Amino acid sequence: MELLCDICFNLFDLDLHRPKSLICGHTICQECVQNPGLGGKCPTCRKDLNADPADLPDTIALIRLIEHDGAPPRKKPRTEETGVQQLRRGVEAGRKAVEVLRLVVPKAVEALNRQLDSSVAQLHQVEEALEQQVQRGAAGGEGSAPVAEQLQLAVQLEDSLRLLTAKRCSVVAEEEDGATWRACAQLGGFGDILRLHLLQLRADGQLQTVDVAACSDQPGVYVGPPIISVLETTQDDLKDGRFKINDILQNRQR
Repeated sequence: MELLCDICFNLFDLDLHRPKSLICGHTICQECVQNPGLGGKCPTCRKDLNADPADLPDTIALIRLIEHDGAPPRKKPRTEETGVQQLRRGVEAGRKAVEVLRLVVPKAVEALNRQLDSSVAQLHQVEEALEQQVQRGAAGGEGSAPVAEQLQLAVQLEDSLRLLTAKRCSVVAEEEDGATWRACAQLGGFGDILRLHLLQLRADGQLQTVDVAACSDQPGVYVGPPIISVLETTQDDLKDGRFKINDILQNRQR
């Protein structure tokens, strides 16, 4: 697109033919503004300039077009701006996530090591208790029953193995704004990080087993055809050939 002065028909540029805005709103080049033959008037509408030609402002829109080689400035698509903003948010979130992980991962490793040490210590205590019971049984003595603490450790070790061999794990994560994340994951091998986290939750007392509801001893609700109650009468219910209605109704055991 060629940008021409309407008076001299020269191309606008950033030098002698710099576009100037007149008071009336028209635009001509700087050389035409300084032409004394115009008599200080707009060559288009003949209005007085009422200003020193040197003080007339540039036509900014045309200046920008010239700086872009005559092509109108291309607006960036809204999608590009949105994409850049998304990338910036992603970078900011990623940096914060890395900072949190750098703090959390060492603590998680330390907690898992403590869990391992605790399991090893529990195993040694249960092994010693078992060995003592076996030795007492071999010696012919009745021996004392294992203490409750030792039995509890044995149960904890059994629970740990059950968690390490669990097949599925359901997780629900809630954000501060109420958003919820849900997952029902198929657990992998023994190295699955979820299994280790389950052990840690159990050690902290935040994971409990769910007992299966026991069957009620009370009879269930009957489902089937309607049950019709039949009122039975005897000879004693008759008097003078008529039923003794009041006596029959008061006898609720019928």
